[in-house]
Amino acid sequence: MSTSYQRPFVDTLDQRFRAELPLIQVLAGPRQVGKTTGVRQLLAQGAWPHHYANADDVLVSDRNWLLEHWQKALLLGDGALLVIDEIQKVANWPETIKALWDAQPRRLRVLLLGSSALQIQAGVTESLAGRFELLRVHHWTFAELQAAFGYDLPRYLSFGGYPGAVALEHDPDRWYAYMKDAIVEAVIGKDILQSHKVANPALFRQAFQILCAYPAQEISYTKLLGQLQDKGNTDLIKHYIDLYGGAFLLHALQKYSPKAWLTRSSSPKMLPACPALYSMATGVNVAQNPEQRGRAFELAVALSEAITKFSLASRKLFTKFSRACTRPNWSADSGDKSSVKIWRKRRRSWSISLSTPWTSASTRSRELTAPPSTAVAAKGSELWGGIAAEVNLSGSVINA
Repeated sequence: MSTSYQRPFVDTLDQRFRAELPLIQVLAGPRQVGKTTGVRQLLAQGAWPHHYANADDVLVSDRNWLLEHWQKALLLGDGALLVIDEIQKVANWPETIKALWDAQPRRLRVLLLGSSALQIQAGVTESLAGRFELLRVHHWTFAELQAAFGYDLPRYLSFGGYPGAVALEHDPDRWYAYMKDAIVEAVIGKDILQSHKVANPALFRQAFQILCAYPAQEISYTKLLGQLQDKGNTDLIKHYIDLYGGAFLLHALQKYSPKAWLTRSSSPKMLPACPALYSMATGVNVAQNPEQRGRAFELAVALSEAITKFSLASRKLFTKFSRACTRPNWSADSGDKSSVKIWRKRRRSWSISLSTPWTSASTRSRELTAPPSTAVAAKGSELWGGIAAEVNLSGSVINA
């Protein structure tokens, strides 16, 4: 991992802790994306006396373990920074932190790190209401990997997401083994199976492989069940997706509709949390296969910071883009200031136009030499290639 590159959340934490009355800061995100490295960069700035403890380093971490480290931080003086890593491993941690914080309000600056969204979210909302701020850290974006490691787009579509795997990209077998054993299996074994009841772990792992093979595609729960090598039901699949989402490995993007019941009843689009997880399922030569490249590109757009920053408008646009890829002569503009339009100009000539609230120009059009694919975004890179520069994968605006 590039230790010289500093992710944006480090500055965010610094600003929050410099506030007059800082709240408890909770940093949640997937494993191996630089949370601990970023915190160490923050501590190295030396702005406050600090004490760091990691619940992963001990066999048993409980209330007494937390009390011990809280007292060590207090000995450093008022305003010292206490950092607890992998806080979800500590039994009854929300109640303990709440009691300590309420007994001596704001004597310490407190930073809690965790890699299980479900456990962290449940803990802070149930016991720490009004006392914390939650800061989510996601996988590395294209812009971050480009700045830190000189990535180009094809490389990002094949390997993007985990900086620790960068040094192994020259050896696909080692890269795959690292991703599988050091990341995916560690998350499934430590963060999911140890804290949630899963009746059939083998089926659970198989479901993840299948889900990662359909990036940015609508896939029905019934179809997924048909590919599993054991009996199950749709509720089981939904439960598996929720667990993988809570561990930051997979996201389910529901179809946008102004009618809530249509959104709930629709089949979601499966979004592996980064392109590297898609490459694990299909092979690292994604950028060399036109269909896989298109799907990886659509996945990158869906996961980009633009989707996070403009969540509602971008979700509408993403839905329109997918529809346009399968329905020629189709356009949409529902008043949200974003639209996609694809139409036939001549027998073998097609055009596509994109208009969004955050592009540098109101509308950009490109002429295509081939029609849209009949599979959703199978030709995504071809369709978006001429206008992809309109929305940078980091969410910023650049010119085409």
